[in-house]
Amino acid sequence: MSNIRSHTTDAIVNVRTDTFPKNENEYSTYLFNDRQQRMVDIHNGFAFNIYRKLLNSLKSDNIALSPICLGMNLEMLANGVSEPARREIFTSIGLNPDSISQREVNEFNQQMFKRLVYLTELSELSIANSIWTDSGIKLRSDFINACREYYFASLFSGNLSSPAAKDRINKWMSSHSRGTIPQFLKEPLPPTSELTLINTLYFNSRWEYPFDTRLSKKRSFHNISGNTIDVDMVCSGLHSPQSFNIPGACFRMLSFPYVSWCFEMIFILPDEEKNIADCLNYLTPETFKNIYASRYSSNYLLYLPKFSAEYKNSFRTTLQAMGLKPLFKETKIFGSMMESSPCKVSDIMQGISISIYDEQVMPPELTMAWGAEEMPDNTKNPIVFDRPFMFMIVDRETGLIMFIGDVREL
Repeated sequence: MSNIRSHTTDAIVNVRTDTFPKNENEYSTYLFNDRQQRMVDIHNGFAFNIYRKLLNSLKSDNIALSPICLGMNLEMLANGVSEPARREIFTSIGLNPDSISQREVNEFNQQMFKRLVYLTELSELSIANSIWTDSGIKLRSDFINACREYYFASLFSGNLSSPAAKDRINKWMSSHSRGTIPQFLKEPLPPTSELTLINTLYFNSRWEYPFDTRLSKKRSFHNISGNTIDVDMVCSGLHSPQSFNIPGACFRMLSFPYVSWCFEMIFILPDEEKNIADCLNYLTPETFKNIYASRYSSNYLLYLPKFSAEYKNSFRTTLQAMGLKPLFKETKIFGSMMESSPCKVSDIMQGISISIYDEQVMPPELTMAWGAEEMPDNTKNPIVFDRPFMFMIVDRETGLIMFIGDVREL
């Protein structure tokens, strides 16, 4: 019987929020410095790029991913590859390998991890990284230490193509997604699997201003496939979303805060006759940064279809299309990571789940329908999300994109 063992403990190394500072002076411990804030902008550019690749390959399926988790896995991997491979990883993310060191990247990820978990006192957020190696693969201690110290990763070893490995991976994923992704793998990994990276990000929060269930109604939604269906739509009610000043853009961008205002969801609605790809042509790290700083209080009445966001993905094909083929094809670049004979990365995989709850109900999906105390006045301008749109969940203070995705088919 195959045995999957952990190089660390059986559970992920978690950052405990009860040990974090709780007063305003100590909160500064979890802010980014100027160079780290610049890295936020770069990683947001990576978010748009990886999402664009998926959008081009998945013509009709809804998409949701955590770009920060994927970037974190690549930058963790960079600790154990050759210098040319490290430069390729940095370049694919948007980092200049000549002006930033591996240590600085590691410290950014460590700070980002701690910051996100610190901000979850009023929201549930679980972020986890793991490395799974086949029997006989031995990793160097300095690489293992970097994965633990900066990326809080767990490492597991065993026969990766066995049913036991599949069950262990599913158990790990279910644990760190609060049971919302119980069957991450339906089949065991391929027999050729040697080294697989798996990450997950689970988010569960309430809205600062609940949607008004009394204004929910059936409205038409025009799917990307061409058909139109009637769907349940919720309404922002008394509290209007914030809007952004976007000169020359082909879309509207609105935001709604989660409780405590630490995180917010941004909705992007393309203009009539435009699509999500047109929006992405406008969005760069610089334009997003400028847009994000231009928020103002709107007078809009937001109508939004109920939807859920759960996604399981293999990024092998997408990352190869972004220029990272050597990670999956060449063993020689991993010599500094291995005590055993070098191997290659089999896959980088991700499972995400976004759940929102109110005080009475905690559903396992993103269901935006809660009560408010007052009805909106009739002077508000309605904006109806009745066609494919994008969404993002963002760290409100830094602008870091935690999730990015879309609703194209209901």
